[in-house]
Amino acid sequence: MLSLEALVRRFQDGVTHELLTMAEGYIDLGMHEEAWACLEELPPIDRIMPEVIDLRVRICLAMERWEMGSHLANVLSTSVSEEYRKNVARFYHAYARHLCANGMAVLAKEQVRLAVEAWEGIRREIVKDDELDAVWGSL
Repeated sequence: MLSLEALVRRFQDGVTHELLTMAEGYIDLGMHEEAWACLEELPPIDRIMPEVIDLRVRICLAMERWEMGSHLANVLSTSVSEEYRKNVARFYHAYARHLCANGMAVLAKEQVRLAVEAWEGIRREIVKDDELDAVWGSL
C-alpha cells in the first residue's frame, strides 16, 4: 500500500506532466503568455526541473524577455542535454542580434561567446549572420 506522501507525489507527477504538455502546446501555437501561466501552476519543486527551465527559455526568446531569459539560459548552459544547450545557444544568438540592432555590439559579443560555449554547433550560423556584422567590427 502506498503512503499518503507517495500518493500525493504520484498525483503531482500527473499534474506536472499535464501542465508541461499544455505549455508545450501553447508554445507551438505562439501563445506564450498562456504557456508561462501553465508553468506558474506547477508545484514549486517542479519549477526548477530542467524541462521547465528550457520551456521558459524558449518563451523568453519568443517574447524577447532578454533579462529573464539570460538568467534562465545561464542555468541550462552546461546541461547534459544537447537539446537544452541548443535552445540556450539560440536564445543567446537572438539576444546578440537584438543588441546589435540597438547599437550595443560590445554587449552582443558576450552573447555570441555564451552561445558558442553552450553549443558549438551554432558557430557556423552565427558567423554567417549578417545582423551580427557589428560584433566582428568590434573585435
